[in-house]
Amino acid sequence: MKEVLARFLTPEWFEELNRAAARPICAAEGSITIQQVVTGAPEGEVAYVVSVAGGRLRATLGRTADADVTITADYGTALALSRGEMSARAALLAGQIHIGGNTHALLAGMAAMQATQAGCAQTLARTSY
Repeated sequence: MKEVLARFLTPEWFEELNRAAARPICAAEGSITIQQVVTGAPEGEVAYVVSVAGGRLRATLGRTADADVTITADYGTALALSRGEMSARAALLAGQIHIGGNTHALLAGMAAMQATQAGCAQTLARTSY
């Protein structure tokens, strides 16, 4: 039986995600700060910041004025993305996520973002939804 972590997008889930990403996950170059906003979550809107730099990922609840881009999605889309049931590209093309800000920074930081997300795969696989 798999060990289940805290529920998706709760403060405890962010703590677990950050513990998993405490050491460098990859050697990918680049950095990016993404403001993510999930609407329609069970507890209401959830805003959090994902920063990737030096091969490390850090996710914190709240908002920042320093984000390179802002990504907004509804809760169902965020679930599908987290579970790997939908790609970000498919969600974007379907109009299920909205991106604002410096899209060039998003493209430049994509390799680092993908590499660190792969390092968090075990945490995501054990997430309670």
